[in-house]
Amino acid sequence: MRKPIAAANWKMNGDFALVEAFAKHAWPQGNVEKIFGLPAIYLAKAHEMGLAELAGEDVSAHASGAHTGEISATMLKEAGASYAIIGHSERRTDHGETETLLIEKWKQLKAQGLKVIYCIGESLQEYEAGQCDSALLRQLNPVLDAGLVDADTVIAYEPVWAIGTGKAA
Repeated sequence: MRKPIAAANWKMNGDFALVEAFAKHAWPQGNVEKIFGLPAIYLAKAHEMGLAELAGEDVSAHASGAHTGEISATMLKEAGASYAIIGHSERRTDHGETETLLIEKWKQLKAQGLKVIYCIGESLQEYEAGQCDSALLRQLNPVLDAGLVDADTVIAYEPVWAIGTGKAA
């Protein structure tokens, strides 16, 4: 059986001193895999300090080239990441990321031997309409059909309607 996972996604919050304090004092103890999703700028330093398994918070769908501001899977790996988060609701909403694009990102990660944390979740409208299953399957089926899910894949369920609302999921 797989070891339980405790994962934190830092986003654009605080500075590295706060990242370090969190990693040293707030992680659960015991037999749990700790994964810390960090902004790319902090990955190498966190890797040097051995704070936890590291995840990039996004990855480019391109291996290299003229893609200003993007981070390739190779770059994430060189910075010390062993995972990358893709499909987060904020990326889907703010950047219009589709399953087609996410499949390309996934392929880049697998080509570099990185593990995928694939985020899924339903909106408030889908939740209230009782469409949770169809919303989740709409996000899962394309990656299942593409044969990308393997034993190292982490499916992270985060109901979009619960983010920042105080409502229990």
